[in-house]
Amino acid sequence: MSPEDRSALHEAMEQQSYHPSFEIVLADGTKRRIGELVDELFERFPERIIRGVNCEILRTDGLNLELLTTDFREVFRTKADRISRHAAPENFVRIRYSNGSEILVTPEHPVFVMKNGEISTVEAREVEKGVSVPGFDEAERRIIELKVEEVEILPNQGELRTEWVYDVTVEPTHTFISHGLVLHNTVSVAKAGITATLKTRCSLLAAANPKSGRFDPHEMIATQINMPPTLLSRFDLIFPMMDTPSKERDEMIARHILSVHYAGELDEIKRNFVASRIREDDVEEAMKV
Repeated sequence: MSPEDRSALHEAMEQQSYHPSFEIVLADGTKRRIGELVDELFERFPERIIRGVNCEILRTDGLNLELLTTDFREVFRTKADRISRHAAPENFVRIRYSNGSEILVTPEHPVFVMKNGEISTVEAREVEKGVSVPGFDEAERRIIELKVEEVEILPNQGELRTEWVYDVTVEPTHTFISHGLVLHNTVSVAKAGITATLKTRCSLLAAANPKSGRFDPHEMIATQINMPPTLLSRFDLIFPMMDTPSKERDEMIARHILSVHYAGELDEIKRNFVASRIREDDVEEAMKV
């Protein structure tokens, strides 16, 4: 895979983002403005930066950037996979919750909501006042129910004016917990000036050949796929199609292919040359394996 292709793959994984003033809480309780945190790491590790379409991405492996995350069954610490910053939109959405916390995000950013005991997502600009959302009780370390108290659309002007918006990505849960809120990531595709948003609940099917042309049953599947872990981790299920060498079977298949071609030639001659004396039985006999 060429460097250009790898860059394109990272572009396809851009995250909907937070205003730089959003305060993120790390796993050790440290509170940092997300813009300051991301900009600081970009300055310290410029060699890690991958530049995409109106975005810059930096892998955080080895940097020990830990957050709290959840799969809605349990809450646990994990290391962030990457951080990013993206060209800011014209407007932001401010959402205030019943625990006093609030977020300031891009309009397309997905927000968890709860309805009839199920958790789903809606875009921030579509969140309605009074809707139930999942929160986190820090004392009891469990997921609780909160309410949205206020939703406000704010222009990217004045004190809020910014050129960049920011995100921290956690794999594979795509969630992190901050100020008693369970927050979400999503995936967007940005290529050739076209940006489309894909919810993380969408289905994606892909097919590819292994790096060596054939899977090695004695090696891990992940090491045989020439794809960055950040992209490979998006797939929940991977099915290798094994072509196990077999002399007898391969000879049978090859013999059948040759006989089909031979039978086709005989049929062509029989239909176009009356004096060929080739019979229909000859064609059928040639088709037999």
